[in-house]
Amino acid sequence: MKQSRTTLPVASVDLALDASLNLERADVYPDKTVTITADMTSPAALPMVTVPVQWELDGTAITNAPQTVTLENGHGQASLDWTAPDDGKYDLTVSIGNSDEIELECELRAA
Repeated sequence: MKQSRTTLPVASVDLALDASLNLERADVYPDKTVTITADMTSPAALPMVTVPVQWELDGTAITNAPQTVTLENGHGQASLDWTAPDDGKYDLTVSIGNSDEIELECELRAA
């Protein structure tokens, strides 16, 4: 079996991410589910790039939420289905990119 190795130079690209959530605040009945969607764009418009995403509820990471989003030709989406556990107010934070490049917030209220 023959093997060969080579080194390819890879240029760093500034993705200049922009993002928004489909809602700023939601009122939900307990035990009902709402879908929160983060839409992302990048003027770099690479054919395909994956960036990290972190979802937090009241400062605690949501472990079963999507951890990455793939942007194709500069567009991508990540969604989370959230079920209201009890009455109360909850703060959802979505961090996108390295070093919390973008942080989006949403207020969720259950009553």
